[in-house]
Amino acid sequence: IICWSGGKDSTATIVLAHNLGIPIDLIIISLIYFDKKRGIYAEYPEVIEWIFNHAIPLFESWGYKVKEEEGERDYVYNFYHTILNPRKEENKGKLAAWLLGGMCVLNREKVNPMKRYLKSLGREYQEYIGIAADEFKRLERVHKKGQISLLEQQGITEEQTYDILRPYNLISPTYKFAKRGGCWFCPNQTI
Repeated sequence: IICWSGGKDSTATIVLAHNLGIPIDLIIISLIYFDKKRGIYAEYPEVIEWIFNHAIPLFESWGYKVKEEEGERDYVYNFYHTILNPRKEENKGKLAAWLLGGMCVLNREKVNPMKRYLKSLGREYQEYIGIAADEFKRLERVHKKGQISLLEQQGITEEQTYDILRPYNLISPTYKFAKRGGCWFCPNQTI
């Protein structure tokens, strides 16, 4: 199973597995919303269009099943909900408001649906994660969790992932204007 974010490293992991003939039972992607009721994703519209109209159809043409999971709550909910159990008592009853960068609750909305789905399988599986060979701190976490990075195994750096993706037109539109993907409204995003 490959957990796919839509970013260059996890996308390169899919292409690498395909090129190496490593069987993939499932590609799973978890998408979060800015406003789920109105169908506004947290990713840039160009990225959502690329995911659904190019990347997923290509992976399915290779014979891979792609499963989309969604978070239960969106940014709008998290912005407007009332704090019931605060760390500081003076915050009780106030609106949560702006989600703080670096500790955003939306990260849970992205990760938890994948975790729940994988747990629901009720069987053993090998999880492949898209982390490049030159991301040493992130690789430490991968090793502790028993996940595998094909990029690490093949010695592929973050910069080299572009060479893997280019022939398939699989470089996300994100990289036209940013170094990393993420929510378009996040305070950690650059202008």
